[in-house]
Amino acid sequence: MSETLPSLEELEERVRSGDDAVTPEDIERARGLARFAQLRREAAEKRAEAARQAAEQKAADDAVAAAHDALGGTHSIERIAALYAAADEAMRALLDGCADRNQAIMQTVSGLQPALVLGHPAVTASHISERTNAYVVLDGNLHGMGDSQPGSLVAHLVKHLAADYDGLHVPGGESLRRALGNPPAPSQAPKVATLAGEQARQERG
Repeated sequence: MSETLPSLEELEERVRSGDDAVTPEDIERARGLARFAQLRREAAEKRAEAARQAAEQKAADDAVAAAHDALGGTHSIERIAALYAAADEAMRALLDGCADRNQAIMQTVSGLQPALVLGHPAVTASHISERTNAYVVLDGNLHGMGDSQPGSLVAHLVKHLAADYDGLHVPGGESLRRALGNPPAPSQAPKVATLAGEQARQERG
């Protein structure tokens, strides 16, 4: 077992106390060892500080990389813009489709008046007294403008979405759900919404 050497402070105190056994060489050796020990401590501290800084830098780099991953790709504003454009296109297609269908119903009702007068079995009823309520019953099937009113369908769609997405709050204003109200019960939903739900279920299998 190696003997513990006295420290520089201990040797200096012994000299002050009159210990003639302590030599200048002992003092210098102790001073050198103390200085060497200090340098070793400083080196260890530098390594620890370098490791800490490296860990902090890695954590920062990882956070930035994670932010790029989180805000890019499927979460990027460009994808939201593309989805918005697709929704806009789909909504315009719905409105145009409703307008085209309603125009076709009005034209069909007018064109079928002779068949209705003659009592053609395929035509059992028709009505065109109001622009938004024209309909015809052809081969037992009702074709009415009431099922394809664009404003009603858009309102129902937004109500349905607001109910599913926590009210769809508008910054600085009330939620769309509060403004438009709750969607009707499934039994009172527009025919188009019911058919769309059935088609979606069939596609999902």
